Amino acid sequence: MTYKETKPSKHLQHIVRLFWMYEEKGRSSSFTSTYRIIADGCPGLIIQYSDNGTVYYNQDGTPVSRSFLYGQTTKPVNNYSTGAAYTFGVYFQPWAIPVIFGFGANELTNTQVDFSLINASLCNRIIEAGSFSQRVQLISEFIYRKINNNSCQHHPVHEVAKQILISGGAKNLHDLYSDSYITSRTLVRNFKKHVGITPKHFSKIVRFQSAKNLIQQRDASSFTDIAINCGYADQSHFIREFKELSGFTPVRFLSRCREKVRNYPQLI
Repeated sequence: MTYKETKPSKHLQHIVRLFWMYEEKGRSSSFTSTYRIIADGCPGLIIQYSDNGTVYYNQDGTPVSRSFLYGQTTKPVNNYSTGAAYTFGVYFQPWAIPVIFGFGANELTNTQVDFSLINASLCNRIIEAGSFSQRVQLISEFIYRKINNNSCQHHPVHEVAKQILISGGAKNLHDLYSDSYITSRTLVRNFKKHVGITPKHFSKIVRFQSAKNLIQQRDASSFTDIAINCGYADQSHFIREFKELSGFTPVRFLSRCREKVRNYPQLI
């Protein structure tokens, strides 16, 4: 199994968090794995770059496109794979979809679109590229061209989302509305357009991610400590929201989830 990550160049870091690749060779076509998509507050792009690689299936048994752009995920979803894994991915910043692709992020919330329908030529070149670094270069050049042609690279909503991220989801929403100098209704509408969900829902996901990281790193002695550190009302509140966004209680998550790729654990 090979997993790699690399950060984008400095001029793309406000749009892209990281690029990644995952390969697991030697698995037969009859080998089946179950994975769980977990809310992480970010959209992304996934491309399978081998004809002999993984075929992913949705919960209803329909195959997933070989390449797809996906939006915000607000609930846990399982999918299934067969065969070896040859996967390239882009992990975008929360506000990246409108900046790069020119449509509202809310149009992709809890769904995906075949990337070959957006840019078939680029998709094919990424599939045919001979290395991870070449794939990173191809998609980086595409993103750079797209954002240079977009006059709205920086929107006030981006700063609001950054404040939520910096606070680990603990930022008081009333303070956010006051700091943004616009009405709460306008902020919610713009936030849904640029990020895909409301500030409240985004804060919940960011807080969940902070708690998940503490659990996985064993950086707290108890769930009560995690609840306090992450801004939950109490341990029950923490466990309830954790299960809502992951599908598992924290204890069950640790025993069932093998996270090779960020926020896309294999269920065991």
